[in-house]
Formats: sequence, structure tokens, C-alpha cells
Amino acid sequence: MRVIILLLFTSSGLYCQFDHLVFERTSKSKKRGNTYRIYAELKNEADQLMVVFGDKEHPLRLFSDQKFFQLPEGSASASEIPPQKREQALQLDSWITISSDEISHPSLQFMGMNVTRFESEGGEISSGVDGAWYILPTAKQSISGKNKRILLAQLTTKGNISGVLNLMGKTHAGEKWIEYNIPLEIK
Repeated sequence: MRVIILLLFTSSGLYCQFDHLVFERTSKSKKRGNTYRIYAELKNEADQLMVVFGDKEHPLRLFSDQKFFQLPEGSASASEIPPQKREQALQLDSWITISSDEISHPSLQFMGMNVTRFESEGGEISSGVDGAWYILPTAKQSISGKNKRILLAQLTTKGNISGVLNLMGKTHAGEKWIEYNIPLEIK
């Protein structure tokens, strides 16, 4: 599957369809810390974001100088949270996604991502040599709406968040784009 995803985006990719990252604090707690939602804002309405990735030359890494808060009934991915625990976990837990409408979708996939420490200990998320979380181009959640935003993660921590992301997608006209080494810093 990795070869198919990479081939989909390696030829004739555009740059600069990604505009910037947007961080919104959704809650503050002395017990758990601050909860942030992290969005990729794209250049145009109807642009798509389908892959958050890292490779040997461009590793992906998300970490905090304090542990990420993890509910026992939560999950590394918003799409894997059990339905009976979904409301509380979607508000408090730390998780990753690709979603334009902030609803968890079952189509999110992982490939080579190291999320074990993230989920079990509140540790970092990393791509290793090659890793990604992704959705298929046909998934409606990949299409940015009027606000041009795609939700990438919700992170809850008492600490400072840092990292580097790499993104792939398509323009509303169907042209492929890729953006490397996007810094992430929330203090």
C-alpha cells in the first residue's frame, strides 16, 4: 500500500497549496492541561488533504515536554474510539485524524506509524523511516469546506507541544501537492 500512496503523489506535485497550521484551544483543565485542535488550512475551498506522513528525509514527529492525556477508553485515532465512549473521548482524549467536518470516520488508516507510546503512555507520535496516517482520495472528509480547514489532531497536555508534519493532497482542480517540514509549536 505504501508504494501506491507514494506513487500517487510523487509525480508532478505542486507546492504551496497548504497555507498554515491553525491551533484552537478547546478546553483548559488543571488536572489534564490544555486541549488543542490542530488544523491544516488549505489555499482554496474544495482542496483535499489525504496524507500526513514522514519519511527518511522528512520525518514526522509530534511530542510534548509533558505527557499527552489519554483516556483509558480512548484511542490513537478518533475513528477507533468505541461508540459508547465517543462523546467524552472526542472532547478530552488526545488523538489524530483527517477530517473536514470534525466527525470521526472509519476510513482513516495507519501505515508504519509509531503510535504505541502515544496511546499507552502519552508519549510522542513518530513516522519512523516511513509512516503515515491517511484516507483515500474518495473520502469526503478529505475535502476542505468554506473555512478551508482539515482537522489533523486533538492533543491534551500540561506541556508545550512541538513537532514537524508533512502533508499531501490535491487541489480542487485535481493537481497533486505536497508540503514538507511544517513546524508545529504550541506553548
